[in-house]
Amino acid sequence: LDESQGQPRLSGRLVSAVAANFVGRDAESDRLMAAWKAIGAEGERRLMMVGGEPGIGKTTLAARFAHDVHDAGAVVVYGRCDEDLGIPFQPWIEALTSLVEHAPAQVLVDHVADRGGHLARLVPELAKRMAVDPPSAGAGDSERFVLFGCVTDLLGRLSTEKPVLVVLDDLHWADRATVQLLRHVVTSEPTMAAGVLGTYRDSEIGADHPVAELLAKLHREGGVERILLQGLSDADLLGLLEQMAGHEMTEDGVALRDAVLAETAGNPFFVGEILRHLTETGAIFQDADGRWESDADLRAVGLPVSVKEVVGRRLASLGPDTDRVLAFAAVIGRDFDIPLLAAVAQVDEDAIVDLCDAAVAAAVLQTTNDPDRYTFAHALIEHTLYDGLSLARRSRAHRAIAEQLERQYGDDPGERSGELAHHWAAAVQPTDNGKAIHYAQLAAARALDQLAPDAALRWYTQAHDLLESSPEADLRQQAEVLVGLGDAQRQCGLAEHRETLIAAAHLADRTDAVDLLVRAALANNRGSTSSTGQTDHDRLAVIDLALERLSDQNSPDRARLLALAVTERYYDIDADERLARSREAIATARRANDPVTLAAVLRMSAEATRAPATLEERMAWLDEACVLADDVGDPLLRVSVHEERSLQALELGDLHMILQHRTRAAALYERIPQALVQWNSAVQEVWLAILRGDLTEAERLNDAALTLGFETGQPDAMTFYGAQLTNTRYHQGRLDELIPL
Repeated sequence: LDESQGQPRLSGRLVSAVAANFVGRDAESDRLMAAWKAIGAEGERRLMMVGGEPGIGKTTLAARFAHDVHDAGAVVVYGRCDEDLGIPFQPWIEALTSLVEHAPAQVLVDHVADRGGHLARLVPELAKRMAVDPPSAGAGDSERFVLFGCVTDLLGRLSTEKPVLVVLDDLHWADRATVQLLRHVVTSEPTMAAGVLGTYRDSEIGADHPVAELLAKLHREGGVERILLQGLSDADLLGLLEQMAGHEMTEDGVALRDAVLAETAGNPFFVGEILRHLTETGAIFQDADGRWESDADLRAVGLPVSVKEVVGRRLASLGPDTDRVLAFAAVIGRDFDIPLLAAVAQVDEDAIVDLCDAAVAAAVLQTTNDPDRYTFAHALIEHTLYDGLSLARRSRAHRAIAEQLERQYGDDPGERSGELAHHWAAAVQPTDNGKAIHYAQLAAARALDQLAPDAALRWYTQAHDLLESSPEADLRQQAEVLVGLGDAQRQCGLAEHRETLIAAAHLADRTDAVDLLVRAALANNRGSTSSTGQTDHDRLAVIDLALERLSDQNSPDRARLLALAVTERYYDIDADERLARSREAIATARRANDPVTLAAVLRMSAEATRAPATLEERMAWLDEACVLADDVGDPLLRVSVHEERSLQALELGDLHMILQHRTRAAALYERIPQALVQWNSAVQEVWLAILRGDLTEAERLNDAALTLGFETGQPDAMTFYGAQLTNTRYHQGRLDELIPL
């Protein structure tokens, strides 16, 4: 690493999590270290996932392991997910910012020379160090692919000097974008000496959680170590007590162990809280010789106190002033900064620091690398404080925090927009609806800009729900929210995006918002006819309306709309008219002088005019489109043009050309997190298996493609399934079996 920058010190959160008394976990530690040694020996990445219930010691184990590999010379960076706020890519931003701050300048120079400034969209620190600006945003899925490639590129360059460990904490609160990037990092092609250690609560990972999907997809792949932590054993807990006491346990000590184990099931956090409580209440005490004793037969009386009660009593022991201030802090979130807390609690900053330092001494809070920022020692402490507030007090606290954030950040809250949306929504009363909607829109737009459609979907849904409950909602704002909601739904692979965007288009037209009408029309397509075998007249009406309202005759938007109008009319007009209209769309795209638009229009036109008589012209179009797409590097565009070119090769019976273009497209499929792309890939694999003569595999792939088509809401999933099944049965000599179907 750059000596002027220095070796990044271990994150303050990891340092504070390295327990002074650490017992057990030998087998788990050995498994982590074995995975890490494989990284050093083979130069390949590893994913290590540590799961378990709250307080079971996931972060403590991760911190201990991170401390060991850091001492051995590795670069260790840390990022944590937070509940509620849902900042897109939050743990990655934190970890990558640390990397960029300390990376050798030449590594960053080489990275920017090769990849440009795309990573600065996620890590503003790159723009500061390299004086580079992120390029303007492209299509969401394409830009996300580029961004993911930048992350792996930087990690790969850094890992040539020293192995890199990325610790991602609390992944049960991760947004889908964070997990998609994690999957890309651990499965992408370039080799790198890097490991990712993730922690998560298994009890909060449902079947539809992105982490559950990740673990399922990686289940059969090598390089993944999954560890599920259990409570401390009898022997481990006795060893912990002896470490803390400094002497061997007597019969009373064994009784204490048994009582604590019965109450906590060996959960380390709960054990610590119970022992602290017993010490503070005098239930256990040191005698004249310094040995710990009990004032009761703990084996007989047990521990009639819950952990929540213990935490509540400890908070109360800090005094009413501290309790009040920390309650405000809990409303702010797991992490909080002193200036904001002081302003909201209306207490002098120095007094806040004194109160927080006292809470640190009581193991309620922890310090961070930032002197103005504290964090709760455990999420359970934060939740205890928050749950202790009445609904009215919570609402007022959220409002006070939102108002203070507004005063601090004005009209451009940037990365704090999600916090403002969260607090205004929690504080919402009829008079606050407008602010809650406004900041939800800002947070959603920022999430789309950060290539996180799932987060955008959450915020747009919140804005839409609030607008529907507002008696005097602004119609343009409603249309704007609907366009954003539909776009996010489409990027997330939700079939309802069609109806959302059609409604948005008509609402936009009612308010003369031509820009929103055009956005809705263009967003509501899949680059080909909406459904094989039939015309989507509602979508087509929106496209025609947008063309009628759009005044610029030579804009990229008009070119795309013209091409889309032909594609949607595939089953309504004859081949000659489709060809004439397609030529008009291509001519408009050329006048617009935008290579991305021209490539997209050429591809759509080639599909819309598919017929033997047009083969030569279509081949010329697609040859040009392939060159343009490969040159601009847009992965979605490249996939679509090479897919269409492989189908042209099928018309020619040219197997070599089929495989050439299919290989180019297939190299990008797995890294584009879009439902339509994955389904298209699955469908094409079926007919390729038929071409190979592997009919058993074709049947299996066809069933899988149908399932994926249904799951992602493809309207013609059954049409493609039936066509492929007919093809397969024909080659098997079993067409008669289809008659009953």
